[in-house]
Amino acid sequence: MRMPRNEEQLYQFLLQSSLKGQKEALGELMRLLYNDLYSYSLSILRDGELSKDCIQNVFFDIWRKKQNLNDIKNVKSYLFTCIRREALRLIDQRSRDFNNPIELNHPASTRSRESELISEQQEKEQTLQLHQVLQLLTPKHREIIHLKFFEGMDSEEISEIMSIRIQSVYNLLSEALKAVREKMTMLLILFLSLFLF
Repeated sequence: MRMPRNEEQLYQFLLQSSLKGQKEALGELMRLLYNDLYSYSLSILRDGELSKDCIQNVFFDIWRKKQNLNDIKNVKSYLFTCIRREALRLIDQRSRDFNNPIELNHPASTRSRESELISEQQEKEQTLQLHQVLQLLTPKHREIIHLKFFEGMDSEEISEIMSIRIQSVYNLLSEALKAVREKMTMLLILFLSLFLF
């Protein structure tokens, strides 16, 4: 196999090597994508330890089923799809096993520091407001916004991960952005009413 020239080729190289029995290659693939996969898993599960378990389960399954895995075109999208399925399986299992459902989550919010410049502080406040708005969205709206804007995925990748048609991606993203605008307007009105009245 030739040496990879870009990220996806590197992921393909590592996956193919691991499918041939090289544990180190699978470990390196996990190391390279861990932060992205953890962030995505955490956005669904809202539990750091459960998110770590989710990632470990996915890579364990890949190792266990390596003889049956063939022709994966986009490794990163494939792994995000696996993370999503495993996270949903964990949610279902936890709600059945312990009658303790896991709430779907939003991306973690940022904290401001006193030493930051005013412009940085304003940016952080806007980010915090956005995260508060994201909490108010439906789980599917949060998920599509996370994939599109936090992970930088295109519509085809989102379509694969969420198992929906590309047109549905456009429609759902449009609905999610409209909901964000409405929630931001609602928060602004609430904020102004607190200080003006």
